[in-house]
Amino acid sequence: MPTPETVRELTESLLSDIEAIPSIPGLTITNEGEDLRENLLRILRVKVLPELQSGAELPVFVGVQGGTNVGKSTVLNALCGKLLSPAIVEASATKHPLVYAHERWKQKLIDPSTFPELECRELEDPKELIVDAARVELLYFRFHRDDALERIAIIDSPDFDSVLDTNLHVARNVTALSDVTVFVTTQQKYRDRVLVEWLRAIGALKAKVRVAFNMVDEDIVLRTLADDLLEIVSIDRADIRAFRLGRSSSPHPEDEVGATLEREIAEELRGLKPDEIKPVILGRTLGRLVDQTLALTSRFAAERAVGDSLAKFAEDVAASQADEYHKSFELALPEETLAVRRAIEITEIHSLLLLSKEVAGDQKALGFITQAIRGFNDTVRRIFGRLSGIDEGSIGESDEDVESYAKARNDSDFERVLRLSDTAQLEVESYLREREATSPLAREILGSRFSTESRSSFGSDLRVAFDAKQEEIRESSGQTIHARVEDWSKRRPVLKTIGRGAGVGLKVGAGFAVARMVPPDGFLNLLNWIWFTSGYFAAAYVIALILSLALRRKKRFRKARERAALQLLESNVVDPLRAATKGVLRSETIRSIESNARAISEQPGVDAQTIGGGDDSPSVPPTVSSEEGPSDDGSSDDGSSDVGSPESSESPKEPPTA
Repeated sequence: MPTPETVRELTESLLSDIEAIPSIPGLTITNEGEDLRENLLRILRVKVLPELQSGAELPVFVGVQGGTNVGKSTVLNALCGKLLSPAIVEASATKHPLVYAHERWKQKLIDPSTFPELECRELEDPKELIVDAARVELLYFRFHRDDALERIAIIDSPDFDSVLDTNLHVARNVTALSDVTVFVTTQQKYRDRVLVEWLRAIGALKAKVRVAFNMVDEDIVLRTLADDLLEIVSIDRADIRAFRLGRSSSPHPEDEVGATLEREIAEELRGLKPDEIKPVILGRTLGRLVDQTLALTSRFAAERAVGDSLAKFAEDVAASQADEYHKSFELALPEETLAVRRAIEITEIHSLLLLSKEVAGDQKALGFITQAIRGFNDTVRRIFGRLSGIDEGSIGESDEDVESYAKARNDSDFERVLRLSDTAQLEVESYLREREATSPLAREILGSRFSTESRSSFGSDLRVAFDAKQEEIRESSGQTIHARVEDWSKRRPVLKTIGRGAGVGLKVGAGFAVARMVPPDGFLNLLNWIWFTSGYFAAAYVIALILSLALRRKKRFRKARERAALQLLESNVVDPLRAATKGVLRSETIRSIESNARAISEQPGVDAQTIGGGDDSPSVPPTVSSEEGPSDDGSSDDGSSDVGSPESSESPKEPPTA
């Protein structure tokens, strides 16, 4: 018997880790159609943890299961000695499991803490079994005072081969919960593929399985059917025995089959002791849990490698497109030009930059000199324009003009970012297409991230993110430099006047300094005034250049835009892929699951078949024997047939569900 406290702690940790693993369609599905993750969660929630928490203080659960219209309700009613599954519950109708248990267990079974994942109710009206069809967590109980059935609880179950997914879900729960199974079938349905796979799954877990062939009148037919079925199922780990129930024309066939059931299984079931059979079942269930857990981690480890390579590829693609954005950057910042111009106007009196028209008109010599000065002025202006970038861009100076230009520039920038993002998406999609056939993770991402709906919404989602990003960088990128200068000049008129005067003073002082430094001397000397004008203009452009450099924002603007483009590529191309692969990329979780599983397998009493073997366990057909002593054809004198050979040492083929 496994140590309850130790195993409980290990299984609770295991449950937490498996719940954290994402449910990726196809990833945990085996070749036989079994979903390892969902099956593990079911075994842990419905069987292992409730049993560990309760010890042996629960009855032996006997599940009556099978396919549609095979007579499960008849067997249930006969075993219980009363009609529990009435005619209102039609064949294949959605119905919740019904447990027939002794009053002794009532408080324990109805207590919500016993089965936290199930909602346990006492049945008050049979119609409750067919309402709330979508509620797969419901478990109904009917209690009795028959001391002969004190140690067992008999469970009715929906059909394994029902067309309704809810029925199958509930049937899986009953399979996990049961300690012993009475599997009901018929001559017409016993080879049904779904039912065969379910019987294989049950036999891999249960210590005892009894196969009831309903509506079979002859022993030789039973022996033929039983041999054929057990050869198909290929189970050697469980005590499996088949028996037959004859045909009945009675409206209540329970009365006629009751004697047969009493002889074949009822007495045996009543003799089961929880403290003897439950440790065996729990050990076998934990062994199955370990095998499936290691198979699960193996699958996730393989997909984790795919996820790692995909994330790295997406990051490289995003970086490549961001580099392309950097190389082809063409956005202008005329707001900077407007700000520089406005600052120069504050510190400059324009009229003093020009010679008097009268002087230029009266003397031709002065006119020639004036043209020379103007030419020099234009040359210096062009040089200054290149140095300062003052002539970059051409927009009006009104707020409306600036906002209109900024909007047009953002639209152009967005189109560029969208093209780069589309290119990145196409490269990632092509990478996934190459792995689609072998990787469920790749298929899942293609179906969710690259579907028609996702493609249609990608552009609009990117625009929303782009606009939000522009609001973030607006203040830090220099886009508001012109508005700031304008705001300063409006709010500080005194400083504006002082600045204008200081600028004029500096230019006039520079003019006089140059005139004094260069001969000839004399206040009325024309050459002195020419040198004065040159010094004045030089000072004006030096002031303008200093202001231009102080207000320069082009590099800041470019860096902010490039950083925003990279972040958009990351958030809209790379991050969704990281999120999709987050669960399979967590190596710590995989290692934790493996560690817990192996620790469980080392507990005494845990019956693990092939640690890490999973779906590779071989298939070996069992032999047929007789409990009373086999005859030549393998039948027993009372019409029953024992199946399952203890001599077979090979592990059975792994079932699709358990």
